[in-house]
Amino acid sequence: MANLGMKKYEQVGAFMRELCKDRKRCTELAKNSELATQEFKNVLGRDMPPGHKIVVHLDEENVTHVIIPQKKDIEAIEASFKQPITGQNRVYPFEYKMDPLSKINETLDPNKAFSFLLGEYTLRRCKN
Repeated sequence: MANLGMKKYEQVGAFMRELCKDRKRCTELAKNSELATQEFKNVLGRDMPPGHKIVVHLDEENVTHVIIPQKKDIEAIEASFKQPITGQNRVYPFEYKMDPLSKINETLDPNKAFSFLLGEYTLRRCKN
């Protein structure tokens, strides 16, 4: 899953606001992942892991883009449920705020909690 390990949401948001206003630049970044990687590295700084690559996808009307997580990420999280849930193998990230209408106890039902989180993660990342 996309995990840049960063907390620079405001800086990324400001960068995106400016970027979205320049469609030509957006198109350039979508065509050139090396350029996109460098541009995002300028914003993320040390929060960008070495060797990480950025691929830009342009939003389109009436098209939904879905990003499918890597198999190894899903399997690693599922395997962690075989142990008691601690801070190290939590289903939800510490900063995650669950919808108050979805009361799922991650300790009692980690599989259900993870399915909920993955579904929400997938739908929030997709854009239509």
